[in-house]
Amino acid sequence: MKKISTRFALLMAAAAVLPLLAYGAVSILSLRTGAQQAVIQGNINVARRAAEQIELYVVSSVKILKAVSADLQQTGLERWQQDRILKNFVLEFPEYRELTLLDENGRPTVSSSLGQPTIGVPGSEGVNIEGALMSRFSVDDVDLLPTAVVAVRLNGPQDGEWLVGRLNLEEMWRMVDRIRVGERGYALVVTGDGLLLAHGDPDSKSRVARGDTMLQHPIFAQMKTMPDGVATSAQQYGDERGEMLGGGARIASLGWIVMVEQPIA
Repeated sequence: MKKISTRFALLMAAAAVLPLLAYGAVSILSLRTGAQQAVIQGNINVARRAAEQIELYVVSSVKILKAVSADLQQTGLERWQQDRILKNFVLEFPEYRELTLLDENGRPTVSSSLGQPTIGVPGSEGVNIEGALMSRFSVDDVDLLPTAVVAVRLNGPQDGEWLVGRLNLEEMWRMVDRIRVGERGYALVVTGDGLLLAHGDPDSKSRVARGDTMLQHPIFAQMKTMPDGVATSAQQYGDERGEMLGGGARIASLGWIVMVEQPIA
């Protein structure tokens, strides 16, 4: 009888403990899932804010060029005066390494460059940004900075002339470098063609200089298949760094994608 009572007590104890263990397991799983979703949403929010700032930076740089073109269209300006305007703007706005005025035949007439001007109007690959024509971005061979050519067509007496500028995004690099998520989370910027323009991880900056592409990156690949109206994306994926959580946001006017990722650990 005593043995039966002991066994009954053990069964009762087990019946009381098992629900607690199950509840604990469910609670841990729910907590982990909730934390994961919070991190993913946080990454998306950071990527979205960074995308907005980068778009504002690029658009503001284009507006600078349009302001220069407006100054050049003043009536009665001599070539030496136009030359002085271009050189002054390059000194004042380091975003532009070169400003050159081209005639209707594409020949340079005045330029901020001390040597032979090296830029022309972007071809068919150019995209319209705020009324200016912008080429695809690439990594400059000399400065190893993301660079593109921006062109504005002059109206009025100089109809047919173009003001072209070589725009570099050094400030965008600094902006991306300042983004940190946790201890090992970084941001990166990728063009619509998959070219890596900026990376906040110091160990990955050489990839920008090499002109690496991110075509196989899970977030980039996913967002390229999504409708243009879908502005953000998030994924969990694994690579040589381990399991990662990442979020992405589009820069609609440029066709770029900003991604923020960090190890699950």
